[in-house]
Formats: sequence, structure tokens, C-alpha cells
Amino acid sequence: MGSGGGGDNGMQMMMMMLMQQQQQQQMEEQRKAADRQAFQAAQRGEDQNYQRYQDLLTTQNKKVGDQWDLYNQNIDKIMKINPQYTAHQRYAFNPYSVNSAYRKSTDLNSANQNQDLLNQWYSGADRQALDDYNMAKSQYDASKNWLSDAQSTADAANRGLPAGPPGTWGAGGGMVSGEAGADANKTASQAIGDASGMAGVFSGLSSGTEGAPSAQMGMIGEKNPQQDNSLAGAFLGDTASKKTGSGSSIF
Repeated sequence: MGSGGGGDNGMQMMMMMLMQQQQQQQMEEQRKAADRQAFQAAQRGEDQNYQRYQDLLTTQNKKVGDQWDLYNQNIDKIMKINPQYTAHQRYAFNPYSVNSAYRKSTDLNSANQNQDLLNQWYSGADRQALDDYNMAKSQYDASKNWLSDAQSTADAANRGLPAGPPGTWGAGGGMVSGEAGADANKTASQAIGDASGMAGVFSGLSSGTEGAPSAQMGMIGEKNPQQDNSLAGAFLGDTASKKTGSGSSIF
């Protein structure tokens, strides 16, 4: 009886040990399953943060890059107008890319760390892209003025006139075309040749209106001191030293 009872006790102990081992294995499997689930959840968060970060870079590459493209187009136009232009250069935009320190997670700890890193990189890239966009936009806006200046200078050079807005040069300094401006090039001898036709304009002028001939000359060309003296000499003689009597005709 005694020996039989001892055998039963030994069997019970073995069964209890087996049950404990099974429980430990189950607990270990449950722990591992929980770790896997936690890792998977953390990695999903990491993937979401990575995608958000990458989407930001893609958006800002286009936004900032488009401004530099517009800037470069204006520089190209300026260079086409003036190949010797060196005041400003094209800009080579370096697109944004994911931080080179990034390594995809392999466990729960690295997945959690990557979530934090990706959030930090996102914030930094967002601030940097805003600064870069403002810079690119300001340079593009400035390049529009440079292009306008280059075009104005080229237009003036093509007309053979001082640089300035188109259509501001011509006879008498008025807003006239280039063809009308050619009339201002009449020489004093040409003006004198027309004296007989202009006699009626100048007849009856007295010495008290010495400035009048110069004012009348604006009718046939651009006023300037040389033309005033030449024409005055042709019609009036030396007005500085010899004056016509009051009320008498210059003819």
C-alpha cells in the first residue's frame, strides 16, 4: 500500500510539472504575441509618419521648385536678350529628400524611436521649405524687374536712343514715334531755305519780343540753343547787339 501511494504521488508531481511548463509556454507565446502586436502597431505609426514626411517633401519640392523654374526662365530670357549679362545667374534647386539617417525599424523600440524622429524631421523640413519658398518667390519677383530692364535697354539700343520707356523720344521731346523724331534733325540751312514760306509768321515782331523766334521754331523741329541762334541770325541778325526799332518790321 505504502509503495503504491508513493507511486501515485510521484505521478501527480510529474503531471503538475508538465502543466506548469505548458502554462509557461502559453504565457511566453502570449507575451510574444503581444510584443508582435505592439511592434506592428508602432510600425504602422512609423509608416504613417514616414508617408506624411515623404508627402511633405514631394509637395514642397514642387512648390519651391516651381518658383525657381520661373526664376530660371526669366534669367534665360535675359541671357537671350543680352548674352553678356552677368549680374545674376541661374539657380540649381536641390530637391528635398528623406533624412539619410533613417533606417526602417526592426523591433518595437526602433519603431517608437523612428516615429519621434520622423515627426522631428517633418517639422524641420516644413520650416525650411517655407523659408526656401519665400526666398525663391522674392528672387522670381525681382527677376521680372531685371527682365523688364533688359528689354527696355535692348529696345532703346535698337532705336539708337538713350535708354528709356518706348515712345518718349522725338521732335521737341514729345511722345512721338521714331519717324516723327526724324523731323527734329532738320539743319539750320534747311530751316533757312524755308524762310520765304515762314515770312508771314515772323513779320511784325518787335525788339521787345526777343524770345519769340525761339518759341516759334518749335513748329518746325526740336528746340535747342544752336537752332535758335542759327534761325535768329537768319531772320533777325544779331539780336544781342542790334535791335529792331519798336513797331518796325524785321523784313
